[in-house]
Amino acid sequence: MGLQQGFRGGIGHYNTELVSVAGIIGIFNISILLVLLYVYWNSYKEFKSRFIMGILIFIVLLLIQNILFTGFIFLISGFKGQGMGIPLFITNIIQFVGLSIFLKISWE
Repeated sequence: MGLQQGFRGGIGHYNTELVSVAGIIGIFNISILLVLLYVYWNSYKEFKSRFIMGILIFIVLLLIQNILFTGFIFLISGFKGQGMGIPLFITNIIQFVGLSIFLKISWE
């Protein structure tokens, strides 16, 4: 039983650090989404394409989700339960890589 408590304590500390890193990555995701919003808004003003409007709606919804999610991490201290650090970290890293690729392609 003592070993289990020690193990849980270790995970709890590790979890808090990963959740904080996931929150910082969330801020980077919000930044990328704001740049994408700017790029696609300018494209929409020029071309008035329904496809670009669809991308804008997608970006806005993803931006709202990221603002709420990251705000929940930092302002309400959410997602700090045992075992939440790794899923949050992995989810935000995957999203960061995907958004970075999307930004690189969009910027060209």
